Amino acid sequence: LDGRFSVDLMLPFYTTSAFEYEAIDALTNGPQTEGAFGDLAFGFKALVYESCTSACSLGLRVEAPTGEDIVSPPGFGVVYSSINDDVWNFTPYVASLWTPSERTFIQSFLSYRLTSSRIEEVENPLTIREQSYFMADVSVGYWLYRNRCGSCLTGLAPMLELHYTGAWDEESAFNSITGPRDTLTNVIYGQSDRLNLTAGLSAFFGQRCSTGIAVAAPLRSKESST
Repeated sequence: LDGRFSVDLMLPFYTTSAFEYEAIDALTNGPQTEGAFGDLAFGFKALVYESCTSACSLGLRVEAPTGEDIVSPPGFGVVYSSINDDVWNFTPYVASLWTPSERTFIQSFLSYRLTSSRIEEVENPLTIREQSYFMADVSVGYWLYRNRCGSCLTGLAPMLELHYTGAWDEESAFNSITGPRDTLTNVIYGQSDRLNLTAGLSAFFGQRCSTGIAVAAPLRSKESST
């Protein structure tokens, strides 16, 4: 579509706690780890506005429940025996870019992550609904060096970023038999908001390669849970 539309696909792979484990082994040797694929994510992005100094795009990210379910051995799962995560997540977003000068650039990103349904425990009537998250990000950068025609280093830019994540609604684990106030089977996820400051440096090589390093520090971390 005249270079204004793109699609993406993400398949995360990571090391985490074992999804299926033996009780005796977990007690004697501690938590076991294994490699696993996470939830498959895909989406699209469209450039809806562009000028000589600014641009704006809209997009949607969809996360499919392709990751493994968590299973504990019979008789050992005090809190749960197995959890079946069939929840889809949808994140619409809007992003913008502004270049007030040849060397300065400012980027912003707004999104809201929604869940389709509750996570359900297989053998008991316990369901958990994840929070919906609002996310806001802004980044300011400056080109210390930029040479698009260079054969090796083509760009070097330090950046300073603010990242905010907020969950404004209370969600809880709910048991249809005992009710939502049973403290043994229910956890209430309260409102929370977090603000982080990130400082980093990005380097670009040729036309298709980049690398970077950054450090993040928490500025605000507020939670209320029961």
